Amino acid sequence: MAIRHLLSSILLFGGFAAAFPYKHDYEWVTQYLGDYSPYPGSAGPIPATDPITSQYNVEQLHAFLRHGTRYPEKDNTNGIASVVQKLYYAENKTSIPWIDEYVNEFKSENVFRLDTIGVMELYEHGERMAASYPDLIKAAVSFNETTNQSQLNDVFESYVSPTPRTRRSAIAFHRGLFKDVSKDKASQTLLGQFVKRFIPNQGHIDERYDAMNAEQCDKTIHEPGSWRMQKVHQCFDRFGMDAAKRLTLQLGGNWTPQDVKFAYYGCAFDVSLHQRTDTFCSLLTPEEIENLYYCFDLKYYYVLGYGNRLKEGVVCDLMRDTVDNIMHKQKRIITRASHDTMIEGLATLFELFKDPSPLEPDWSIEQIRQRKFQGTKLMPFGANMVLQVLTEKNGSEEEEEDNSTTTQKWIRFLLHEHPMVLPGCQNEVCPLDDFISWIQKRLEKCPSYHDACASVPQVNEEPKGPMSNLD
Repeated sequence: MAIRHLLSSILLFGGFAAAFPYKHDYEWVTQYLGDYSPYPGSAGPIPATDPITSQYNVEQLHAFLRHGTRYPEKDNTNGIASVVQKLYYAENKTSIPWIDEYVNEFKSENVFRLDTIGVMELYEHGERMAASYPDLIKAAVSFNETTNQSQLNDVFESYVSPTPRTRRSAIAFHRGLFKDVSKDKASQTLLGQFVKRFIPNQGHIDERYDAMNAEQCDKTIHEPGSWRMQKVHQCFDRFGMDAAKRLTLQLGGNWTPQDVKFAYYGCAFDVSLHQRTDTFCSLLTPEEIENLYYCFDLKYYYVLGYGNRLKEGVVCDLMRDTVDNIMHKQKRIITRASHDTMIEGLATLFELFKDPSPLEPDWSIEQIRQRKFQGTKLMPFGANMVLQVLTEKNGSEEEEEDNSTTTQKWIRFLLHEHPMVLPGCQNEVCPLDDFISWIQKRLEKCPSYHDACASVPQVNEEPKGPMSNLD
């Protein structure tokens, strides 16, 4: 039986069959996992410290953080389990010897659970920020001689989306951030102070911060019958059909594009959580991984990105609050730990990785390869955006200490700890006034969070006009 399947697959799929199971380089695979990529995605090597501090004082930091690497959601957990079952009872198991010893950790009790890898992603990011901006971090913490404990100062503020994975990620990040300035080494007392600040009023979060919640008003967006999800299904059917036929011949059974999709998700999570490319990834050719990655991107494009006009609207109040803090220097450090929803909402507001036309499931391979919007670039696990307000170091001591509006201020933007030129700016280090002018014009057309959510019925209809209601 196994020989018959092998001969059939050689006749049908030619050279690909000789390579089955397929071997992939770990670093290569991580570039094609989108929202499930391990940090830092395709951002490149992360610098140990930020070189900007050799020329500029960092006056303010506004950090937007996605939680670290986690286990899959319920649908993918069930889908991966079905693929494991199919592989375990495959007619030709000689080409997948790993399956007999494979321990499937993607169980219902682990759904959405933050992994230790995810904890370390955030902790080490906090450490790097502490090493880069020690004076700023020291300003956020003082030692109370009366209580003999460290305490947070008013220059610091932090918020978190109320889920276990974001809460644990935030705690890990701040442990790294404060480890060198707290005499009690980031004690539970100190951590408890800012954890209470994360969720004020016993779980109620002001509308300005509701944008950090995963649901974000619209609970219908993932419904299979929606026009958005239909586009995603078309893509997986298009690129999953040939792979399903090939796997049916090579392994036996009746493989479907749905099975191929979950094999891809299994590949993504085994890479991110276990650094393994020899399991689910070995079922797919390099071309199939690249194409399925596009389908995965298509999902997030239409659910969280430019294909959903709601998503940029719900972060506008969040950005208004950020701009207000920048202009009036109310705080020196503000951190917000959340989900991919916040990161991608801000990306659409900033017009990052925006293609000239909407992504479609029938795009040519050339169009797919040349697209700007890519999840691995934008929102891997542990994704982060940082806005820095800067002043030059070459000024006099009086100028450096002067907090008045006459002091020249600059702004700089980091995505996954790498600088990017902000909209409205010509260079990486940009006059603050230039950015403020651009973002304020952008926010003039931007609804409040309440109004954006009230528009859900309208934005769930397939748009016939511009890609964005802010264009």
